[in-house]
Amino acid sequence: MKLPTRMGTDQNGYIVNPTHLNKLQEHIKPILHTLLQLLLNRLGENVHSMYVYGSVARGEAIPFKSDLDLTVILYSPISSTTKNRIHAETSELLKEYKQLTKVDYDMGEVKEALHPDNYYEWGFWLKHMCCCIHGEDLSTQFPVMKPNKFISSSLNKDLMPQTNRFMDTLKSGTKTSALEKQSMIKKMIRGTYLTINVEDESWATTIQDQLNILEAYFPNDSIIQELQYVYKVETIDSSTFLSLLHAYKLWYEKRHTSFR
Repeated sequence: MKLPTRMGTDQNGYIVNPTHLNKLQEHIKPILHTLLQLLLNRLGENVHSMYVYGSVARGEAIPFKSDLDLTVILYSPISSTTKNRIHAETSELLKEYKQLTKVDYDMGEVKEALHPDNYYEWGFWLKHMCCCIHGEDLSTQFPVMKPNKFISSSLNKDLMPQTNRFMDTLKSGTKTSALEKQSMIKKMIRGTYLTINVEDESWATTIQDQLNILEAYFPNDSIIQELQYVYKVETIDSSTFLSLLHAYKLWYEKRHTSFR
């Protein structure tokens, strides 16, 4: 692999948004339509706009294996009761639409998304990672961007807190599903990639591409090899996963202090 890979950027170095409404697969459209109606029924005029991102928005969703990721921009915050109702109703829908493993909602407010302090977080996210499926498209408010440390740091700020929480969960003996572990593994891979993507002048969006780039920058590194392995296996026992999380945390903090 030639380095830097510059994967996911155009000839001028700007990040290419890999999502588009035209990429939505036919088996996704009925589910997406139903979920939009659910959200509009629950949130009504409080909804400013909605966006889809991830494998679904890239047209790469695999039936019965992929999840659906939605960003919802609101005019004002909603109660925890409303959030719980939305999640409960979504879970009921997934009993019928089994092509998706789960649905994740990222919710924010208009004033938050447009605030200058969130330029490299919300601004980047809406401009380069999402496509609008309802309402006013806020991505038009932002210019195209190149990979930079501010973007990577903003998107990576929750990695260590999430790692610590998962470690605490495993230590407490709380049962975790294979799906939850796989989700954490993906976060670890993405988070690690975000520490070298600026050097690589790239914005890789798939986990496998991120792993390939990591292996090129950290050849024969045991942690990277372990992440590659656990990403491919279907199950991993909690004790083994806890050990991996502990080793990963030490590795990450030692090598990438500036990204914490």
